[in-house]
Amino acid sequence: MFADDVGLLTESRRDLQKLLDVVFEYSERWRFRWNVGKSKVMRFGPYKNSKKTRKEHYFLGLDKLEVVKSFKYLGVQLQQNLSWVGTKWNCTLKARSRVPLVTKCVLEGLSVKTGEKIWMTMVRPTLEYAMEICGEGNWPQAEQIQQVVGRTLLGLSSKAAGEVARGELGWISMKARRDLKQLKYWGRLLNMDKSRLVRQIYAWCKDATVGLKGSFCYSIHKTLFDLNLGHLWRSELVGDYHDWVKLAGAAVKKKDMDLWLLSLQKKPKLRVYRTLKYELDQEEYLSWSIPAAHRVAYARIRSGTHQLRIEVGRWSKEAVADRKCNVCLTGKVEDEAHLLLHCYVYERLRDRMLRRIKTSTGYDLVTMKDQEQWLLETLLGEGLASKEVRKIVGAAVAIFLVDALRLRERLLKAN
Repeated sequence: MFADDVGLLTESRRDLQKLLDVVFEYSERWRFRWNVGKSKVMRFGPYKNSKKTRKEHYFLGLDKLEVVKSFKYLGVQLQQNLSWVGTKWNCTLKARSRVPLVTKCVLEGLSVKTGEKIWMTMVRPTLEYAMEICGEGNWPQAEQIQQVVGRTLLGLSSKAAGEVARGELGWISMKARRDLKQLKYWGRLLNMDKSRLVRQIYAWCKDATVGLKGSFCYSIHKTLFDLNLGHLWRSELVGDYHDWVKLAGAAVKKKDMDLWLLSLQKKPKLRVYRTLKYELDQEEYLSWSIPAAHRVAYARIRSGTHQLRIEVGRWSKEAVADRKCNVCLTGKVEDEAHLLLHCYVYERLRDRMLRRIKTSTGYDLVTMKDQEQWLLETLLGEGLASKEVRKIVGAAVAIFLVDALRLRERLLKAN
């Protein structure tokens, strides 16, 4: 029983009818009525559309109950074929309906931190409801929603790689979050007293359902071995619950970061980004007190999501050597380094940026003009040790980018 709901579970049609008779007699004795319209019967397992199956009838008193293939209970869509597709689909629809809350936050000029809080409190929880038991397997729709929200917060276009949004915000994948939720619940089960009913059910299911794809035990078994923690499946010696949460969290995040770094290597457009980003943690510039337009320009140049020829030419499958700068007409490829360090059209803006950096920090970056990679990392990454200096350099670079890209757009239109 749960509040005013009753769930009856049996292994045969005859036993179910007996229990239905028991609860009906109970209602007659205590003078209340069942809501027959909300009462359903569902047979778990393979559904055989045979004459025998079609003739099965169940009665609650004199009322015949409907036999269904799915039923929503406590927000979870139970299905007769033991699939969690229905639950995940409902969660997807609810989350998508709330994504505009984040978009509105960005349009109203609120901070990235505020938008992130809306995501964490209003959108993401709908994708994680009951995932302790039904979170097994890939769920691309959940990943896509997280990517859309991440791009929105950063001001990136839909062409931006999803890995960039996660990397800049320091988010692990939704799959990793589901794995961690399941492992935490598993640790809680193992720390329960063995007299608890749920603990006894798990002990029975461990051997009976470990080979059943989609089951809780199958998911835990697979996740532990993927994380090189397979020995714990057999021993169940997870220790103190809080220590287990720390261990599981560290293992899941490391595995997810390794997969994320691997995915960066497969995206040609992230040639600069993968030289700047090595850890899955939130970038400092997202908290800087700079105009939103400056922050967006900085994020786009880091992520390769811009209108430079190196990126635009990729859309039409041009050879890299043919993606030449149409502003300076020197025959050089228009990439991030060309815009920031070499193109003579932006010389005045570049000198202003370098002077601003020297005046505010004392660093004369002109002396390092032959060290192109170091300069790129310094201007777009974390080439300098001091957090305050990085903020000053990043703000100066953002101003340069906004002015240079506006000038570029005017010159291209004039041509």
